[in-house]
Order: sequence, then C-alpha cells, then structure tokens
Amino acid sequence: MTKELHKRHLNSETWVAKGMKVTPAADKIYSSQLAEMGNYNVTMTIKGKQASVYRVGQSPPLRRTVDLEGNRCTCAFMDQHQIPCKHMIAVLSQADSTRQCSRVLVRATWSPATPKRSERHP
Repeated sequence: MTKELHKRHLNSETWVAKGMKVTPAADKIYSSQLAEMGNYNVTMTIKGKQASVYRVGQSPPLRRTVDLEGNRCTCAFMDQHQIPCKHMIAVLSQADSTRQCSRVLVRATWSPATPKRSERHP
C-alpha cells in the first residue's frame, strides 16, 4: 500500500510538471472520444442546456440527447467512464469541455492528496 501511494505521489508530480489536467489513462479515453466528435451534428434544443446529437451519414440517424445542466447523455459511456462521451464533446466544442470530467480523473484532485515529503519506501 505504501509503495502504491508513493508511486501515485511521483506520478502526480510528473503530471503537475507537464501541466496535465487529467490522468494519462483518462486522457487516452478522452482523446479517442474527441477523435469521433467531428462525425456528429449538434442541434441545440434548449439554448445552453440541452442538445440533440446524431452521427452524420448514419441512416436512420440515432439521436442522443445531451443535458448540459445535468451533465448527462442518453448513451451509457459517461456513466461507465465518468469522462465526456463523443456526443457531449461535440456539444461542448463551443464551451469548456473538461468541466464534465469526474473530479477523480482531474490532476488537481490528486496533487493535494499526496504529501510533499522526500521519503524513501522499501
């Protein structure tokens, strides 16, 4: 357990030095969703609160509803990963996209949680 905490502390320092906002694993998943964002058409149904999203060229179009106020999408991706799905990212391409990530995945959550001491662990 102590070794694992020390490893997290070292990782956290590396993430801070690199200016990372989310953990590397979260960034990899987010990047894969981000790559899909351009394939979707967004129609705001309630300005600034809700949008309808569908994949361009898919017939019949499968629509997803993104609720910005509730931080929800009708797909299950966000419930499973706590990272914005491609539908949410498509909507957020006009806004701040990292605010939808779970705090557990944001680097700033881990930095204060790990002590800044120079201690060796076996």
